[in-house]
Amino acid sequence: MNHALKLAVLAVSSLFFAAVSFAQVSVRISSPGNGATVSSSFTLNASASGSYPITGWYVYVDNSAAWHTPGPTGSISAPLSLGTGSHQLHVRAWQSNGAYGDAFATVTVGSNTTSGVNVSLQAPTTGASTGSTFTVTASGSSPNGISGWAIYADNTTYWVGNTYSNSLSHSVTLGSGTHTLYVRAWDKGGAGYGTSGTAKFSVGSTSTSSTGLPTVPSTAKVWTKLEDTTDSWSDCSANCAGGQSTTNYWMAPFQTSPSRDGSSRQFFNGGAAWANVLWIKKLGNQNQAHHFLWDFWVYFDSTTAANVWAAEYDLWQSVGGHEFMMGSQCDFGTGYWDTWNSSAGHWVQTSIPCKRFAGGTWHHIQWYMERVSSNQYRYNTLVVDGVSHAVNQTFYTNGVNWADSMGVQWQLDLSSNGYDAHEWVDQVKLSIW
Repeated sequence: MNHALKLAVLAVSSLFFAAVSFAQVSVRISSPGNGATVSSSFTLNASASGSYPITGWYVYVDNSAAWHTPGPTGSISAPLSLGTGSHQLHVRAWQSNGAYGDAFATVTVGSNTTSGVNVSLQAPTTGASTGSTFTVTASGSSPNGISGWAIYADNTTYWVGNTYSNSLSHSVTLGSGTHTLYVRAWDKGGAGYGTSGTAKFSVGSTSTSSTGLPTVPSTAKVWTKLEDTTDSWSDCSANCAGGQSTTNYWMAPFQTSPSRDGSSRQFFNGGAAWANVLWIKKLGNQNQAHHFLWDFWVYFDSTTAANVWAAEYDLWQSVGGHEFMMGSQCDFGTGYWDTWNSSAGHWVQTSIPCKRFAGGTWHHIQWYMERVSSNQYRYNTLVVDGVSHAVNQTFYTNGVNWADSMGVQWQLDLSSNGYDAHEWVDQVKLSIW
């Protein structure tokens, strides 16, 4: 792409996409879990990742600073001592360019949780994806032995039993979506109880024949093989993609290898540390659409698969001055999928795990999302290689002065390693209605 044309693309693209990629700090509290009951003294563990190194942390308890470190470090273990009752934990991490991210959790300090009853939840674990029926397993210990157990799902009592056993194995059935769960064990001698940490996980179908995706109505507008279209494509770094800019990037259609059907589109990011590049396909004014089913395949070579920091997949719609930025990213740095909150202007970490994609093979991504009102949109279902995850997140829009339009885009975010990153996309299908 010549220099003049690149500048024009940057000017237009940054108008639409700067909001998605500016906030590159993703923060996750690994323990204690949201809703957990803890002892008066405990350790808060958290991790963060961004397009730049993490160079500062603060932990706030009930809106007051309780702990901080300048780093640089991507994770913390902060010792805290709190009084009995409910408390809000707020963790903020900064990266070196000044951008920051936040994570929140509410915990309760119980008056009788330091009785010597120790409880550990083995399954499910935070970030797991289970079927609707799964087994909760836990272990406990006490000087007097254990007299009973209870399971709490989404902060509600699910089951209580007098099992007189130091271990628990009990079947639980929950509906699709994201859930929290913890267990509690009672001391046989009446000294009190102990509570496990809280696991945040998702329940969804793991069957390719029951993905939770809707049936596309006959009235839908459908595009197939968008990767092979030649119009309305653009690419950019710098302002529109966030992170470190690079001038070494391109895309190439009609690639015969690798491909699934003989013709894929290749994206290339030229290897600068922390460089991000965005590739955009615009589809014009599609204001009639409220439902979006996006289906495509992606492929990394082995170097990209081993080193890429995040792979971003966004579907956006601008209607009446509202930005419906239905952005998502597989954040390999943290190991979880993120969704974009337009009104807040930052990524929201889900409980859906995202392991590194295997290099040298095709991976199937399917997203079903909705515009649910004049200023709200919802992430419904994500299917990765046939495994379905019920997301069920609803966010408000961001007000913008944009022309009404719609499009899809892919982005590669590099890590601190210098390397050439390649991504291929194929069989891109979009259905809207």
